Amino acid sequence: MRRKLKSSLAHSILSGRLRSEFFDLWAIDSISRMEREELLHYQMRRIRDILSYAYERVSYWKAVMDALHIKPKDIQTVEDFDRFPVMARDIFYYDKYTYYADGWEKMKYFQASTSGSTGRPITIFTSTNSPEIRLNTNKHFLYVCGLSNLARFTHFFWTIQNFRRLGTAIDFFAYRNDLGRLCQILREKGYRAIGGPPSILILLADYIKEKRLSLSLKFVQSGAEYLSPATRRDLEESFQCPVYDRYGCTELGTIAHECRMQIGAHVSVSNMLVQIVDESGKSISGRASGRIVITSFDNIFMPLIRYKIGDIGYWIDSECECGLRTPRIFFEGRSLHFLELPDGRKYPVLEIVGFMSRWYGGYMKRLQIIQESHHSIRLCFVPTHLYDERWDGLITRSLMELMDCDGELTIHIEKKAALLEMQSGKIPVFISLLNK
Repeated sequence: MRRKLKSSLAHSILSGRLRSEFFDLWAIDSISRMEREELLHYQMRRIRDILSYAYERVSYWKAVMDALHIKPKDIQTVEDFDRFPVMARDIFYYDKYTYYADGWEKMKYFQASTSGSTGRPITIFTSTNSPEIRLNTNKHFLYVCGLSNLARFTHFFWTIQNFRRLGTAIDFFAYRNDLGRLCQILREKGYRAIGGPPSILILLADYIKEKRLSLSLKFVQSGAEYLSPATRRDLEESFQCPVYDRYGCTELGTIAHECRMQIGAHVSVSNMLVQIVDESGKSISGRASGRIVITSFDNIFMPLIRYKIGDIGYWIDSECECGLRTPRIFFEGRSLHFLELPDGRKYPVLEIVGFMSRWYGGYMKRLQIIQESHHSIRLCFVPTHLYDERWDGLITRSLMELMDCDGELTIHIEKKAALLEMQSGKIPVFISLLNK
């Protein structure tokens, strides 16, 4: 009885009936410690809520449910929910108004744009309640990681809407040529945790390592870019504290976050349902890799239901020792990135990234793959002092064998001090110059 009462109260708070930071944080923490059966009950209730809203207010979803002969109240299990189609990101390029709620012209909303790292940049509209819920989700993760005073958190995610009111946002590039001043500010203000994209954190880490400085941090939060095992090790050595990875996207905010155990990332179950599905859209469990699709509970401007974000991953089944009972996910990378080989085959970039991380992860800080043509690939990386120049030929031969290529493909090895950045400041793992 007590558990049902707590679940109902959490549902009332996060569905908008009792809104405040205090109540939000209590609800988020309560949900993250629920038993699996109780958590599933809460999430399916939120699913029915958003489906009911979408059926009444969004023409696309009404047409989908009518075609499937489904009513929102019929969705009692995840298997029931699997009958719904998967939404692809390219919906934003076409008739996006079909996915907006009726009366959207009179609704208050927030607008944000993606960086374009998974393809073309897209513009996202979210209802005004979404940023507040997502902000409090991020606060909860910081508490879980051991930061009790959020005034002691600063970050370099100043361009990300959901982070602008979290701690103190700093424009790193305003200090890029004066990192000594930035370090002085971080020490004087007494910040105990910092966050930022790996490409920025590496620049700061290299500086404090060179100057033999200490920032006395409890932890560092990484996000917005791929964090390789080698980069994590380098950052932890330089900052002398753990590095926790945050997994998210512009459309949905923080999807999952590592805890102090650093074994997979805990899913933000309070405001979304995360599924890993096979090619047919059916949910899969265990350590089988699949496509990540997400249903958001908080965006009533444009409900995102079974939305495919272009990533792949797998579940970690065991319970976490940190105390949270939320499902944990291991993010493997972008499913959209493929090399186009001379013989017409498409080869997943993730395979190359995984190979390089396994065998050479300790010898390079950052990796970037650039396809110039069907016959030419550039493998660019920032080497550590341990890298041996004689390995260039070995890497080339190993990759040619991995992709089962003959002499029609040329791989150029390039060691660099810095990698190519996008306009947003992100450093993508893969860049294709085909059809440009």
